[in-house]
Amino acid sequence: TIRDLVEKNCQLTQAYTELKAAQEQLLEKERLEAELDVARSIQRSILPHARPVLSGFDFGMLIEPVSSVGGDLFDFIPLKGNRLGIAIGDVSGHGVPSALFMGLTYSLVRAEASRGSAPVKVLSNVNRLLIDMSDSGMFVTMLYGILDAASRQFTYARAGHPPPLLMDERGDVTCPRMDIAQPLGLFDDMALDEQTVVIPPQGRLF
Repeated sequence: TIRDLVEKNCQLTQAYTELKAAQEQLLEKERLEAELDVARSIQRSILPHARPVLSGFDFGMLIEPVSSVGGDLFDFIPLKGNRLGIAIGDVSGHGVPSALFMGLTYSLVRAEASRGSAPVKVLSNVNRLLIDMSDSGMFVTMLYGILDAASRQFTYARAGHPPPLLMDERGDVTCPRMDIAQPLGLFDDMALDEQTVVIPPQGRLF
């Protein structure tokens, strides 16, 4: 009987220890989920909420991260001369590391683009700064371009990101020609693809 009681006491002690550990894991999970909710709110507050206003153009945007937080980004930067800078990018990986790298990239792109420099120079400067500031091994694909309302020209530089698609008034879709383009954050002397497209009246650019 005593042996049975001792064995049952050991089983109860083990069960209590496992229950306590499970409770601690649950509390830790809840804490992490709460922190991720805050991180998601902060990340979404960084990205534009309102569509830009540019005479003759209508804009739309939608972003849906795979996880709570992620590395997708976009931005609209008003420039002088009735022009608008447009950026879209995707950081390697998912989750918190990508979100942190996205925040860094977003800030650098906005700062460099606000100078009004050509897209290829903007991305080259961002690449240099990313390499100087981070040794995480992460990278980001990006397309940054300047839309001129008067000429309807969109001049862009592409760093490993998919090219834009151009739709004319009939609904026919064309893809601009592509040159070699490497992501930001990997190589000091990277290759960028620089192109110019003209958006026809009643046309669309994706």
